[in-house]
Amino acid sequence: MNVLLRPDFIGPRNDDYWNILGESNTSTPVPLSSAIGGMEKERQGERANHKKEQEMKRIISLTVILSIALLALTSIAKAGAPGLMNYQGRLTDAGGEPLDDTLSISFTIYDDATAGNAIWTETQGSVIVAEGLFNVILGSTNPIDDSVFADAARWLQITVEAEDIEPRTRLVTAAYAFHVETVDGASGGIISGDVDIQSDLTVSGKATIGPGHTNTGGYAFVAGENNTASGEEATVGGGYDNTASAHYAVVGGGRSNTASGYQATVGGGSFNIASGDYAAVGGGEYDTASGHWATVAGGANNKASGEQATVGGGNYNTASARYAVVGGGRSNSASGYQGTVGGGGGNMASADYAAVGGGVFDTASGYWATVPGGANNRAGGDYSFAAGWGAKVDTAHHGTFVWADHTGAYFASTGQD
Repeated sequence: MNVLLRPDFIGPRNDDYWNILGESNTSTPVPLSSAIGGMEKERQGERANHKKEQEMKRIISLTVILSIALLALTSIAKAGAPGLMNYQGRLTDAGGEPLDDTLSISFTIYDDATAGNAIWTETQGSVIVAEGLFNVILGSTNPIDDSVFADAARWLQITVEAEDIEPRTRLVTAAYAFHVETVDGASGGIISGDVDIQSDLTVSGKATIGPGHTNTGGYAFVAGENNTASGEEATVGGGYDNTASAHYAVVGGGRSNTASGYQATVGGGSFNIASGDYAAVGGGEYDTASGHWATVAGGANNKASGEQATVGGGNYNTASARYAVVGGGRSNSASGYQGTVGGGGGNMASADYAAVGGGVFDTASGYWATVPGGANNRAGGDYSFAAGWGAKVDTAHHGTFVWADHTGAYFASTGQD
């Protein structure tokens, strides 16, 4: 309302009256005090109505123009990332005019565009809106866990002063975040947690999987826990407290195993050692292959210290000469060159090419001597043969054959050939 006060109206003069000319262009005299009071009340009413109207426009007819900065929805890693997202929005009234205010705004992530479950939510009570724009850090009061984005279907609901803004906004991946599916070009980093690889994986360089490892070998690989791969291109496939310290050495798994020989291998088990070059221990416990190309297939407390010597299994067996073999059993020893003990217990093949097939406490101590089995037999002469129980060929009786029945005493040879 435009109002003009004029003191020069036409009619009887009276200092107590003024002529008030308004939009009606009439000249009805009214008291000055009444005129001013009425005008002030009218202006106050107009201001109150305008404010109420603006409040209604702001609360009821809010529109939101949204933008998200640096929003990578692949995962918010627990190690290093703070569980936060930068969020920017613009608020206007029903007429499109930007707002200037401090508002309470709630943010909720749902798994559906219209209904669904609330996956995450927080309220920021004093968000400053200047010329319509506001910036907030989502997760400031309730950190965003990576599980929030375990599924690709996520929508963000904005609630301003208890009023939901519709529709919800679909959360999508930032452009370059698509490339996280291949992770090529990464210069390093740590993954804390389980990893499920369902296709090919190529690693150029060394790889360390699991906690507490030492990986100092070039192109070395180590997995499991507290393992060491210090040899060039050495490998520890898993287990605990294992060490592959030589070039191309391998420990497949198990506990406290060591492959310290060049291209040596320990397949598994515990407290096993492959210290000879190309030596191998298949498994078991406390086994040692210290000769070059030596092998202990398994068992416990076995030793293959001769070059290319072999212990097939059993317990406390020793193959200490070159090409010596103990097939199994307990406490057997093949100490002659190419000596062989097939099994049994407490047997010895101590001469070159000597052989004990089995039994207990048998000894083949002559060159090419043989004890096929039995108990307490001795083949001491070269090319000699002793079988049964207590058969004994003297060391000077070469080429002698003794077969003894059980008599309770040794049955000894009497001469050569």
